[in-house]
Amino acid sequence: MVQSGIRNDISLTPLERELLIYVEKLTEASEQSAEQFKALEKKWSDKRNKRQTALEETIGLLMDSHLKLGGALSTVAISFGAKTGDLPEEFFDSMELIEQSLKVFAPEAMSKTTLLRPGQPDR
Repeated sequence: MVQSGIRNDISLTPLERELLIYVEKLTEASEQSAEQFKALEKKWSDKRNKRQTALEETIGLLMDSHLKLGGALSTVAISFGAKTGDLPEEFFDSMELIEQSLKVFAPEAMSKTTLLRPGQPDR
């Protein structure tokens, strides 16, 4: 902010003093606007971060649920006498997609055991 003593400087003309007052007002308005912008930016940033965290948690839960469901389905099928080769190809496609997602999203969550396609070598 411009010091008010400068406004009273005898060497300034009345027009220069008036212009200086407008410059001070513009400076104050700019500073207030910057503060409001920072507050708004923080609010939206916090909101975005909360949503992103919630989405990441939801994706993790869905992937975990999908893997558990796939494991349960294969266990049930095998317990009824089906061989791994009898399971539909889409089942293995689905499990592979989840495994690929886990590698990207949560590599530490990759299980030691994976569902192998019939004829696929052990990893």
